[in-house]
Amino acid sequence: MTGKQPAHVYYQPTKMIGSMLDRGKSVLLSAPVGARITEMLNVVASNIVDGQDSMAIGIDLAYLSDNSLDMQGLWEQLSKPLKSRKKMVVETPTDLGIMLSKYLSRRADGARLLLMISGARNESLEHVYNFIVEIHSQQEKLRAKNKYLQFIIIDHHGLRFYIDRNLPLEESDLNSLENIETPVFDQAEIIEGLSAIREETQANFDIEIIGKNIFEATGGHYSLVMLIIEHLLSMEFQVDSVFWNNDVARIFESSDVVRRLRQALVEDREGLIETAVRYTEGLPDNDFKSPRTKKLRTLGVLYVTSEYCLKLCGGFIRKLLEALRDQKSLEENSLGTFQTISGLASYDGREFNVKDSDLVFLHVSDLHIGNEHAFKIRHIGRRSPGERGTLGEYIRHDLEKMGLSSRVDGLLISGDITCRADPGEFARAEEIIGEIADVAGVPRNKIALVPGNHDIQWQPDEYSSRNGVNGTVSRENFDRFYRNIVGHTPEFPEIRRFLARDDSEIVDLVCLDSNFVEGPEAAGIGMIDANSLRDIGSKLADLTLDGHIDRSVWFLSHHHYLPVCDSDVANATKRKVSIMANASQVLNIARDNGAEMVLHGHQHQPFLCYASRWMGSMEPIGFRPILIVGAGSAAVKREHLGPIAQNHYFVLVRQRDRVIVRSRRFGEEGLSFTPHEDFILSRPLPERRSSGQSEN
Repeated sequence: MTGKQPAHVYYQPTKMIGSMLDRGKSVLLSAPVGARITEMLNVVASNIVDGQDSMAIGIDLAYLSDNSLDMQGLWEQLSKPLKSRKKMVVETPTDLGIMLSKYLSRRADGARLLLMISGARNESLEHVYNFIVEIHSQQEKLRAKNKYLQFIIIDHHGLRFYIDRNLPLEESDLNSLENIETPVFDQAEIIEGLSAIREETQANFDIEIIGKNIFEATGGHYSLVMLIIEHLLSMEFQVDSVFWNNDVARIFESSDVVRRLRQALVEDREGLIETAVRYTEGLPDNDFKSPRTKKLRTLGVLYVTSEYCLKLCGGFIRKLLEALRDQKSLEENSLGTFQTISGLASYDGREFNVKDSDLVFLHVSDLHIGNEHAFKIRHIGRRSPGERGTLGEYIRHDLEKMGLSSRVDGLLISGDITCRADPGEFARAEEIIGEIADVAGVPRNKIALVPGNHDIQWQPDEYSSRNGVNGTVSRENFDRFYRNIVGHTPEFPEIRRFLARDDSEIVDLVCLDSNFVEGPEAAGIGMIDANSLRDIGSKLADLTLDGHIDRSVWFLSHHHYLPVCDSDVANATKRKVSIMANASQVLNIARDNGAEMVLHGHQHQPFLCYASRWMGSMEPIGFRPILIVGAGSAAVKREHLGPIAQNHYFVLVRQRDRVIVRSRRFGEEGLSFTPHEDFILSRPLPERRSSGQSEN
């Protein structure tokens, strides 16, 4: 609200942000749904930091066509409020940082300049990161002169990846406001705010009637109150009953606030609505540690009353919950129409309608079991930030929503199962993978897995067997873990056969170890041993079809074959770039053995594309498409996820004439896996060789 704010509205966030700014820190602000960011920053700038210049920077106004930043445009945004009359050429973040530093250098001792930065988007995060790194650099230099250049930047977790990986933050802090509650006003507080507005604007309206109508419409929910007041101001408070009976609901439904509230609630529709309804009349909050209760307080759906009870917000919020309770969830609606290589195809998201001739797989990757694992590890009772349950619990719930409980034929795990390949991590991995297999209804002999670079031990003890190109690393812990899961010592390439329930279809999965050169001198570099590649054709040839109608060959390894993420300049110049060194050779062999899919992980980013290898051959086999499927990380912590900043796994359905790839990602509210995208990919493959040696 304009005018005097009720004391509790911004009390928690401003107290934390103000303390950090007063100490010369900068802030990364991950604001909650419904916390009107502009108003929050205005309050911070005007009420918290005394004597400090502050200005807003809309990064979104300075993007160029290649997603880089127009630094000249950013300077023009700043130069007017800074009262700079010189025409300066500003081409780089360094140029802009120098200009801001010169401005502060001319100011009195103790001068501060606070930049409130919003509008960062995923495709431009590296450019935004470079900009704030320059501010950070200038900030450190100015602090020695008792001058302060600080920033608050709005982020929805993607920027955090770059900052945590690269920016030295010894003198700056990151502050997440994800758990700050969206305030809920009572009627008296709304009337108090309206009184201040009438005094400032000198508008003529009945405070009591308008205040009562706002409270009844919004239930006091802060963001909805703000929406109505914005419209009332534009209409000079001259509204009639039609506005309150009809227009208000349309304003809410078309707003970004309600869209995000609806999205957050639908993510765990049954659980959140059931929890919220329990507090309709207000109850003592005996379940304050519940993730659902915390999330509902963050959203402003539940709030703490003056009697220290937890209560459901009224007005539109209560109506929204009732409507969602009676509606079908997003998962039950058709997910739409998708472009495939053979044209448009539609998919009904309510059920898979899986037949006995279909094969259903979970493709899970990069669990990083250890200190980077983002979910609860039941055996040691450890809970992650946000009090998540186990990964298996969330996958079970997601399979139930998709109608796939007990209908999964195989669990495919593409490496980086642990963080450091320690025996304790592998022991926990057995339990976690076992739980995932149990909730999916997958027997142990239908689990296929390969090692990732994190599953190779770099510093084996004196009793460990050593291998690798330089004989410096050990696979002993992984081999022991593999025996416990699969039942025998790995001998890659391994062919794992999956048979349809009506015995009509086969998928032969070629499991490969892509860590041939892994070690301190080749960290993250993928390569598959040439001997393993030569054995693929003969091992496939040894497998008979036994009269089955059809067979598909899939490959499973850890490292990526095609570019998934871009590297930044710093990592590129230090050669910290991860690749599959012999990707071309592997794809050629996949092609020659009739593979239709190659599955991998490693980059923590969902990835899907067709690759066609042409080697000059005039035979039809010379240009066969292969589907490359890279799973994101199912369980690593957010700071290791990369720009997508969400955990992820795939459901793959192999049908007679097509493959359905269903992408599942952990929702923004951190409560469940949700629909991401579905792809229906026809299988327009030419006549294939059933087996055979590679020509290479």
